[in-house]
Amino acid sequence: MFNILLQCKYNSLNLIFLAINLLFFSCTKEVTIDLPQFEPKLVVDCLFGHDDTLRLNLSKTKGILDFNEKKAIENALVIISEEGNNPDTLYHAGDGKYISKLIAKLTQSYTLDVSAPGFPTVNANDIMVHASPNMGNVSYIENIYVDEEAGYIVSQARIEILDDGTGKNYYELILRNRHLIPARNTDELRISNVIYLQSIDPVLSNESDIEYHPESLIFSNELFKGHSYILTVNYVTQPQYIHNNDLLEYDHDLIIILRKTSKAYYQFKKHLTRHLYHQESDFWSGVGEPVPMFSNIKGGYGIFAAYSGITDTIINSVR
Repeated sequence: MFNILLQCKYNSLNLIFLAINLLFFSCTKEVTIDLPQFEPKLVVDCLFGHDDTLRLNLSKTKGILDFNEKKAIENALVIISEEGNNPDTLYHAGDGKYISKLIAKLTQSYTLDVSAPGFPTVNANDIMVHASPNMGNVSYIENIYVDEEAGYIVSQARIEILDDGTGKNYYELILRNRHLIPARNTDELRISNVIYLQSIDPVLSNESDIEYHPESLIFSNELFKGHSYILTVNYVTQPQYIHNNDLLEYDHDLIIILRKTSKAYYQFKKHLTRHLYHQESDFWSGVGEPVPMFSNIKGGYGIFAAYSGITDTIINSVR
């Protein structure tokens, strides 16, 4: 009787293993996919400032299997014209970097034409803003509170913007901190971007960018056209250090960069913020969803856009 039960159990196990094998092989199927032929396109990277020499980086798109192929384009003909006149042929400085003899001027229109063997010709144009931005009073307060969840010490900056009211103006605000490292006997100053920009300011809330952890702040004058406006922004300086189990910040100067930008610049940076945010992933959320990038390059990808900026620095009185 025991032998019969043992034999039945053995036969049952064989049937189970057979079923598992059949299930495994039935779920495996080789599929042939005809991928469309990849056609590379030129990619332009050119954000040019008022009174700066026009220069750009030129590369190409790559296929998903092009692991080792170089992206930089070094044999292109790159021409920039000012107001449709005085075309300047940029010289190649190496590694896809092209430099012009033209200096960007306020209110001027600039046109870009690029051709390279094996690629469709690309072109773009943008107009330098009519005037530089204006800043009024600026200030910052160190250590206004501690973010208990993240453990960061938060500071606050207040920047007065004087809008000239000449139509729709677009702005970018960049905050950087400059500091000495107390553990080193040196007068060398280090500069780094602030992190974790946060704000409930109506102008910034109107842009809906804060939730995407932007590296800079992009906004328009929609809510303060023709008026002065004090923008309030919270931020975390880097780096911080631990002393006697307390989280402390280095005493820092705050560098404030305010740019007035073209509409193309504004659109590009807003799309870039969302794109970079969705490139981040973790165990819980997985890989982020792709976000289409804004481009004003006809026939290719990238950006060709203008801005004019001013800089102010608040010196820390402790030093």
